[in-house]
Amino acid sequence: MLTVRYNHKLKKTEITATVISKSRIEWIQDVRKLMSDYISQSYVLKEIVNSIFNGYFISNKTKQKYYHEYYKLLKYRDLLLLYISDSKEHKEIVKLIECLHEKTMFNLSERNLSKEKKENYHKNQREAAEKLRVEARDYFKNLWEEAKIETELNKKFSNK
Repeated sequence: MLTVRYNHKLKKTEITATVISKSRIEWIQDVRKLMSDYISQSYVLKEIVNSIFNGYFISNKTKQKYYHEYYKLLKYRDLLLLYISDSKEHKEIVKLIECLHEKTMFNLSERNLSKEKKENYHKNQREAAEKLRVEARDYFKNLWEEAKIETELNKKFSNK
């Protein structure tokens, strides 16, 4: 009777651990895709700003397109920030997500900028995107390794 109860509890623990591991792996994949969308969206917005820099006036259509794409960027940023906790271990990735947003934003009333300011905009956005990409790659790799180790431990535990 004791053995049956122990085996039942062991099986329940194994199933719970497997579900948690699978959920963690799905979470990593979802957030990785969202991060990719966010970085890509920053480049979409950058191209619109570039077209504004090259034009003499901003049409209503261009403004609408800018705001539409800007709100997509905000949506991706906010979703990422909802997925990633603000704990100490995640501070750097959260800071870089915010930094990319800041470096991609553009005030439409400032379209008569000097060549230097235009170049700085592009350089700052590109650098922020690259820093986030590098940090995200390491962040997801570490999470993936943790999930992989957890899965392997669950398999070893279940085989006993």
